[in-house]
Amino acid sequence: MNLSLMHRPLKIIRCLKTRVALQQLPKEALMSKMEESKKRMAAFQQVSKEALAAMTEEAKKRTSGHLKETPLQYSPVISADTGVYVYLKLESEQVGGSFKARGAFNKASVLASKGIRRVITASTGNHGIACTLAMNSYGIECRVVIPTTADPEKKRKLEENGGHLLQLGAEGGESETHARSLADLENIFYVSPYNDYDIMAGQGTVALEILKQLPSVDAIFASVGGGGLIGGIAAYIKTKKPQCKTVEGAAGVALAAVRKCRAQLKGQRVVAVMCGANISPRTLKGIVEKFS
Repeated sequence: MNLSLMHRPLKIIRCLKTRVALQQLPKEALMSKMEESKKRMAAFQQVSKEALAAMTEEAKKRTSGHLKETPLQYSPVISADTGVYVYLKLESEQVGGSFKARGAFNKASVLASKGIRRVITASTGNHGIACTLAMNSYGIECRVVIPTTADPEKKRKLEENGGHLLQLGAEGGESETHARSLADLENIFYVSPYNDYDIMAGQGTVALEILKQLPSVDAIFASVGGGGLIGGIAAYIKTKKPQCKTVEGAAGVALAAVRKCRAQLKGQRVVAVMCGANISPRTLKGIVEKFS
């Protein structure tokens, strides 16, 4: 008998009760919760870049059995176009299709060691996919709050990976507020996509691999959203190779930034982090139609 099926009705009832409770929140209460989240972020205890770099090395040890060391591929075409030696760090090849798995698996390992068996997070897609994969690997129940506007393809992937989904909020910020409220309501752990040092340390393993694969790197262009990836990369790089520049971009925008800065970077070795491959066919079609 599949014991997980016996518990599923209880999970559905619990999710439905939570959904009703959260949807009954008046707009003023929701805004108040969002302000509480901002204050919580402002009170986020700081650690030194050296301490975070050390956490990154521990994260690499923890996650090596679950994750790939992604390829660092030299691009002759982009290099010829820019006059810069451009390398692409292919996080698109990572487990789950993005760099997010690095932080998620590190966090899952830490939580499992503390005996935590239920978590909740908020995501527009990639972080949720990574968390469901990671938490399931460690036997941790993971619920994911996604916006009502979430991409259908990412929603499908979340469901395929065994995620327990709640669609609340019109956009990512509102979904995060709902998820934090749910965590407080049920006294379960909330996994932040970025505001967590274990997550940042996991993402920082990208930089650890880059230094191993290309010790002579002069600059790294990485994506910035919540700041988990760029924070983890910058802390590690600035600790281990302070002269190396870290520059914020976003996916393809990182390559655009390389082109924009090509005069200053001429002759240097630059890495652009390709943060993921989970783009929906609809979005890809729109890009192709717009720029072709």
